[in-house]
Amino acid sequence: MKYLDPQQIIEWKERHGKPRRGPDLVVQVAELAKTWEARSKNQPFIGDHVVVRLATILEVFVRSMVREMVDSSEEVFAERARFLVKDLKLDFIFADGVEKQKFSPGDIVAHAISLSSVDAIMKALTTLLPEAREELRTAHRRWTEDQANFPLEPIIKDIDTTMRLLSRIFAARHILVHELSSHSPYSEDEVGEFCGAAAAFIEACDWITVKHIEGTLPFTQAQMTIDAVENLQAAEQEVADLLATIRQIPDVDLRLLEESQAAWEEFCKRDSLFCSSFAEGGSLHPMLMAEWRQALAEQRAENLGDFIESRVGLC
Repeated sequence: MKYLDPQQIIEWKERHGKPRRGPDLVVQVAELAKTWEARSKNQPFIGDHVVVRLATILEVFVRSMVREMVDSSEEVFAERARFLVKDLKLDFIFADGVEKQKFSPGDIVAHAISLSSVDAIMKALTTLLPEAREELRTAHRRWTEDQANFPLEPIIKDIDTTMRLLSRIFAARHILVHELSSHSPYSEDEVGEFCGAAAAFIEACDWITVKHIEGTLPFTQAQMTIDAVENLQAAEQEVADLLATIRQIPDVDLRLLEESQAAWEEFCKRDSLFCSSFAEGGSLHPMLMAEWRQALAEQRAENLGDFIESRVGLC
């Protein structure tokens, strides 16, 4: 039974840096494809580099995808993730002395699973998403502005061919890394196809993640601002509902409550103006204002919720 050292996860995260988003990795794949196309006869091993790098990019992306899903607000992913780590010794997760702020449950699951083949990748994905293969077949870009026209054209044109090419990438990588074969484990004609399949798979998976966690993403600044304002309104409504609850609690000093709320609202206004002032006059400014006020409102709601709990315990 495998045991995971929490320090290994911390060190891996430090080497890894910020989580890799799908678009960033698609760009890396495109750069590999350009490198391959521009190769000269004096670079006999460039194809080997491309194949090994593609397999690594796919592994890194799927780990990031698993981490994002497990750590999301969609609790079903955390429940399903238990099946991915059921055979591992993860007792340290519950230890008070572990570096709690340095990694998350999603980091632990993503670090624990094996992703050294397409079968392993699909096992992880279908555990979290039982219909993963069908979702890959139909996955498309999910910009908020295009929502009325869903479903759009799928990103992966031929799922069977794509999966076959991905399997070839991992099989070739295994031979390149672990053997000194007298023959290349891939043909030159395949390398470009490998890049295309990897890019399509990553992009499709990235939009599947968006679908299950965020629904859609805004493409234009105008839509981003609309979304930010709607999120702010929802956060402010939660604050208003909590204030209404507090006003019904016996013996609450309503004068102090109203003074506190008025002072908070004035602080919120001034703080958001200050923190977004660098963008004042630009199209980004309203969105930044709304996002900052939303964060303050969410913090206010948390504090008011704690107050309610403390008073209910005394009643």
